[in-house]
Amino acid sequence: MSPSVGRLVRYLLTGTDVAAIKRRRAQRDDVMVDGARIGNLVSEGDEVAALIVKVWLHGCVNLKLQLDGNDELWVTSVLPGAQGEPAKPGEWHWPHFEPTK
Repeated sequence: MSPSVGRLVRYLLTGTDVAAIKRRRAQRDDVMVDGARIGNLVSEGDEVAALIVKVWLHGCVNLKLQLDGNDELWVTSVLPGAQGEPAKPGEWHWPHFEPTK
């Protein structure tokens, strides 16, 4: 499969992502309800849903991460994980589908 704008993928958070999420959640923003971004705790290696918003070369994409809260995070120039290998923090991969029995 080739990445394309609008597809949902999975992304593993990096330590830098976690720090950015925590920093943004600590700030107030007039756009958010009551000025607060809230959500469940995040840790490096957590897997989150992500929307592809831009496709570059060789599977490199920009993603909007859908966090478990009322916020999201934009990450850029993300490469896919190696096929057949477990994904590492900072990589995206296709969702795994389990057939129903």
